[in-house]
Amino acid sequence: MLEGINRLKSPMLKMLPALELSRSKAAPVASLDEIRADAEEMLKMIDGSFRGVHEFGYALAHPQVAAQPKSFFVVHTDLVEKPKDAKGWKRVFRHRIIINPLIIQRPDTITKKVKDIPELVRAGAPRAELNHKVTEIKNHGNLLEGCLSFQHRKAKYVHRYHRILVSYQTPDGWFGGLRKHTEWIEGLAAHIFQHENDHFNGANIFF
Repeated sequence: MLEGINRLKSPMLKMLPALELSRSKAAPVASLDEIRADAEEMLKMIDGSFRGVHEFGYALAHPQVAAQPKSFFVVHTDLVEKPKDAKGWKRVFRHRIIINPLIIQRPDTITKKVKDIPELVRAGAPRAELNHKVTEIKNHGNLLEGCLSFQHRKAKYVHRYHRILVSYQTPDGWFGGLRKHTEWIEGLAAHIFQHENDHFNGANIFF
């Protein structure tokens, strides 16, 4: 993931206590070398297990492990690469390291084909008719969400958007470069992106 000529060793990172989480905005990342060592350690952490209410995590943001945080998060390998013998697997992210994430748009409503809305399909309309119909639906709601920084607090409902327009950067090549991406994401990817973005703004789901 982070192959290169300037491989650095990082001291063992650990989760910060909830009360020590930074309440300030995370600093932007200018080059991969700034975060290389911590990112490698965080990739190992998120692929491991955790003690407490939440034994498994989808993603881990740098503010959760660093007192002077940078703006990046890592995602679990199973969200990018298909686990062995997995059935019904769907890729959530194309990259494991998401750098300088930014939410550009969060529309209140989105337009979808009726055939993509299960409850309308079950209503019994002919499939040929559904293929050509579109409808406008609400793009936000309350979703159940937990946080690895609060291992003794159960998940709670948080207001999130289903489909969002985002930009971010990923490692590019052997020399510490960053490549920018701008795209619409939805579902679990959008849910994770919004949760981690809160951490970069000094916020979390509990306070």
